[in-house]
Amino acid sequence: MKIGAGIVSIMGVMLLISSAFAGIDAPFLGTGEGETEDSITLSIDFSEPKITYEKGYARITYTDDDMSYLSEEGAPLMPYKTEVLTFPLGTKITDVVVELKGQYTLTLSQKVAPAPAPLPANMQHVHREIWEGGIYQSTGRYPGEWATHTISIGREGDRQVVILSIQMYPVQYAPQENMLHCIGGATIRVSYEVNPSPLPATDAYDLVIIAPEKFSGALAPLITHKESYGIATKLVTLEEIYSGTYFSVQGRDDAEKVKYFIKDAIEEWGIEYVMLVGGRHGGIMEEKWWCPVRYSYLDDGSDEDHFLCDLYFSDIYKYEEGQPVFDDWDSNGNGVFGEWGWRGKDVIDMYPDVYVGRLPCRNTYEVGVMVEKIITYETTASGQSWSKKFVGVGGDTYPDQGDLSYYEGERATEAAFNYLDGFQAEFLWTSTGALTSADDIIQAINEGCGFLHFSGHGNPMS
Repeated sequence: MKIGAGIVSIMGVMLLISSAFAGIDAPFLGTGEGETEDSITLSIDFSEPKITYEKGYARITYTDDDMSYLSEEGAPLMPYKTEVLTFPLGTKITDVVVELKGQYTLTLSQKVAPAPAPLPANMQHVHREIWEGGIYQSTGRYPGEWATHTISIGREGDRQVVILSIQMYPVQYAPQENMLHCIGGATIRVSYEVNPSPLPATDAYDLVIIAPEKFSGALAPLITHKESYGIATKLVTLEEIYSGTYFSVQGRDDAEKVKYFIKDAIEEWGIEYVMLVGGRHGGIMEEKWWCPVRYSYLDDGSDEDHFLCDLYFSDIYKYEEGQPVFDDWDSNGNGVFGEWGWRGKDVIDMYPDVYVGRLPCRNTYEVGVMVEKIITYETTASGQSWSKKFVGVGGDTYPDQGDLSYYEGERATEAAFNYLDGFQAEFLWTSTGALTSADDIIQAINEGCGFLHFSGHGNPMS
C-alpha cells in the first residue's frame, strides 16, 4: 500500500537526501502518456554588467539575483545563469537551440580577475594565491560558448523526471583584446519527444530497510510502527542481497551490490525510500562497516582526498538517449568512484532517484536507541511549537582569508533558513555575541528545535 496521509517525517532523525534541484523554478512539461513530439521556448534577458576595479583587476557583477560565477582556479571569474526544466521520465531531448539577443562589447582598462584556489573543507588556514592561467595568453574567448547544457535523471517529489539544466553565459572575455563580448539576452528552443516511462508502475513497498541480519530483531518495532501509518515497509538483510534471495546479484564489490539491489527494488517494488542501517565495525588498517559505504574521491586540495558519500546509493540512474541507465559513478572505469582530481574525473549524474538515509549504528544496542527515538519523534513532534523552530549555529568558518568581515557560517545558516516555510529562527552567531560557548548550543537544543544547522565543526567539545 502506498503512502497516504500520515507521518511526514518518514525516517525521523535520518538525513534525507532531497532533490538537488529543490528551490529552482523548474516547470514540469508533458504528461508522459503516449508518444508526442513537442518544443518549448524560453526567453532570457540580462541586465548590463557592472564593472568595478579592485586590486589591479576588473570584476564583473550583475544585478540579477540568480547569477552564479565560474570559479575555475586561474581562469577569469565569469558569470552564468542556470535554467532548469523537468520532463516526464522517458522523454528524449532531441535539440537545444540558442538564439542570441542584443550583442555588444565593452573595453576594459584591466584584466578580469582570475578565480582563486578553492578553500579546503578542513577549515585550516591557507594562503590563497591569485594567479593567471593559460587562458590569459589565449587568442580565444572565455567561456568558449554562450550556452551549455546537461541532461540528468532524478526524483522530483513523488516522480522520476528527466532534468535539463541549461547554463547561459551573458559575457565572454577576450584576453588579448581585454574586451568583454556581451549579450542582452537569448531565446532558447528545446525540442523533445515524450515517450511512456520505461520503469514499470508498481507499488509493492514504500520503504526498504537494508541492514545486517544481526540488527533484524532491534528493527522489528520500527517496521511495525511504519506499517501502522500505512507505510509499506520491507526489511532486507545484507545476507539476502549477497545471496540473491530477491534479485540477481550484480556488482564488483558489496557497495555496488547494494546499489544494484536498490535499482531492482525501485523497478520491481516501486520503493521511494531506503534506510541503510550500520556504521563502523572495527578495523584499523582496513575499515570495516556493518553496512557498506562508498567513498567519493573528490580531491579538494586538503589532507583528505576522499569522503563518505551516501548520495552514491541514492543516485541510481543517468540519462542516455532518453533512457535511465545504471550510474556506477566510475565513468572512466578505473575503479575509483566519484573521482575528481589529478588522477582523473568521473562524469556522474548527481541527482537523487530515491530518498536515502542511514543509521550509522555500531551495535544492536544503538539500533534499539535510534528506533526508540524515531518512534518517539514521529508520534510526539507533530503540533509541538518547537518542531517549527530553526537553530542556526555559525561564525567565521574560514578566518584570515583576506576578508575578515565575511562570516561564511552565518551566511550559510541564514541561506538555509530562507528555504524553510513556517519556521521561526534562532541564530547562534559569533558576530552578534549569541554564540560564546558550547553551553549556548546545548541550551538551544534542549529547548527544542525541529531543524538544527551547524556550519563548521558540530562537536560541542570543539
